[in-house]
Amino acid sequence: MNHNKTADKLIRDSIPHFSLHIAFAFILYLSVRLIALLPAVVMSRIIDVYIPDQNVKAILLSIILFVVLPVINAGISAFQQHRIAVSGRKLGQVLFIKCFEKIVYQPLRFFDTNNSGELATYCRSEAMEYVLLWIMDLPQMLSNFAVSAVVFVMLIRVHPLLAVMQLLYIPILILPSKWFGKMTERFAEQMMQYRGKSGQIVSDTFRGIRTVKSLLLEKRQITKLETINKNTVDIWSKSTALENIHGVWINVLVDSLFIGVTFGLGAYFVIRGSVTVGGLILFLNYMPQFFSIVKDLSHMNFNFHKQLGQYKKLFEILSMEDERDIPCENLPFSCNRGIEAKNITFAYDETRGNVLDNFSVNVKSGEWLAVTGPSGIGKSTLLQLMIGNYPIENGEILFDGTPAAKISRKEIRENIAYVAQEPYLFPGTLRENLELALPNGSTARFLSAMEDVGLGKFVSELADGLDTEIGENGVQLSGGQKQRIAIAQGILRGSPVMLLDEITSNLDTETEEEICNMIQKLRREKKLTLISVTHRPMILQYADRNIELG
Repeated sequence: MNHNKTADKLIRDSIPHFSLHIAFAFILYLSVRLIALLPAVVMSRIIDVYIPDQNVKAILLSIILFVVLPVINAGISAFQQHRIAVSGRKLGQVLFIKCFEKIVYQPLRFFDTNNSGELATYCRSEAMEYVLLWIMDLPQMLSNFAVSAVVFVMLIRVHPLLAVMQLLYIPILILPSKWFGKMTERFAEQMMQYRGKSGQIVSDTFRGIRTVKSLLLEKRQITKLETINKNTVDIWSKSTALENIHGVWINVLVDSLFIGVTFGLGAYFVIRGSVTVGGLILFLNYMPQFFSIVKDLSHMNFNFHKQLGQYKKLFEILSMEDERDIPCENLPFSCNRGIEAKNITFAYDETRGNVLDNFSVNVKSGEWLAVTGPSGIGKSTLLQLMIGNYPIENGEILFDGTPAAKISRKEIRENIAYVAQEPYLFPGTLRENLELALPNGSTARFLSAMEDVGLGKFVSELADGLDTEIGENGVQLSGGQKQRIAIAQGILRGSPVMLLDEITSNLDTETEEEICNMIQKLRREKKLTLISVTHRPMILQYADRNIELG
């Protein structure tokens, strides 16, 4: 699949009146190029006509043109450059946001097989340079074709043989550039892979800093990062050397060869009388412009391959289907009668075998079901399947008899609150974390939820109350407090079903009992349906029913 076509379509769709945008840019670039041709024409006329005729007035007017034309060109160029820079940045951000959007809507299976740090690196690639290929290089290329035709006609008028000889410049310059471009694409792809690995090491180190320090892993992580960075620098050195060789080839060797040969032949033709001195000056002035056009085309090809390698993973991500693309009848969610798991067989991958094998269970509305069993038997997997984090290969889950496959994942997750063994709290304040469940909720509503989960007194004793900073992943809170806040989020969402995944496994007995009493009270008051996975016997005393897997 040609993944960059998806990015191309996205760019076209993101620019209002795309064709007009390209046409306007083409006119501006064409104007700049054509105006740049005029001084050479005036210079040739001064040498061949005005000087022999001693026409001082015409020479003075020509001097005024030499001043005015660059000013006009500078104004047009400055306007276009500003316009391109702003548009490029905006569209680069569009691709960045679209990439982030594609990733967050991927099913959990995607995150099971991709490192978060590498995904973050690919996601942060704004692809502005690739955007510029469309909004700058494409209209510039079109204007270059038009101007090159004008320049070539002017060169033919000076001397046909010299003009035709300049055409050899094109294959001599462009053919090697194709090889340079392919090599650069490979190097750019490798550098992006190493950048992803580097980002993963940094991310893992900071997130697991307590483990890093307790196991004295600082030096190990630094060494790993140094190795990756060394490999990155090695690839970068090769890429830079290739770019430098390419630059020397197109800017020094080939140019010097053609200018030297052309000047020598031109001088010969002046002596023979077939070319005027002014004509030779015109020719020598137009040669660099003709060369510049060909270089722009070569450079565009070179950059295109470089950016294909650099943004290959980004384009793959933009081309992926996500959870929103899964066909669904969008039936409403209800759990007035209960939940049924029916003949479910599930495996994370073929090599690990089935985690659940023809499993069935019924949970009545308002019931508290406890699920027990040894580690790895599929208890937590059952909860993940209920909230649609993984597709079910065989069997089905039904809510009031409606298959989950016919209800959107958004609808299911709005009505089922999931509380993990180690809840993740975002950096910020208590209020900001509660607002994730109830955007724009009132202070009174948040305080009521905190009271429901037994944290009312705790919040009242904080100097900043709900506006207290809790640190990264709630580092300033205890395990029990984090569990209670996660449950409070479920309450604020008004979810009639709550899934509790080993929520007391890391708590002391006293805190565990407090949380169990709190959950029991909430269940009765809010008529919740609860399914809890546990290894701990205390929850079994509160649950209405217990099933053991395995």
